[in-house]
Amino acid sequence: MITSGQPGKRPERIQSHYLPRVKKCHAPVVTMMALQIASMLSGAVITESVFGIPGIGRLAVNAIETRDMPLLQGTVVFTTILVIIGNLAADLLYSVLDPRIREDA
Repeated sequence: MITSGQPGKRPERIQSHYLPRVKKCHAPVVTMMALQIASMLSGAVITESVFGIPGIGRLAVNAIETRDMPLLQGTVVFTTILVIIGNLAADLLYSVLDPRIREDA
């Protein structure tokens, strides 16, 4: 939108032309953000193990090394719940950002 103003177009014309197209682009961005949450959680295992930072990833690695299955199951369940909450938040944001997605009540 900024580069469109360079040739001399009026700001009102730029906004009326590009803003509806920008609103339609929110769904893929929200989807990628939700998928990045899962990616960050799985990458935390490596980061915490390498740098010795205490966290869920290091707790899971320690549970694997000591064969503590209940603790490992708890970390997996907790991580899964965080991913599900991230996906739920993405779905709720879809309905807020794009009214066409809302359910008919």
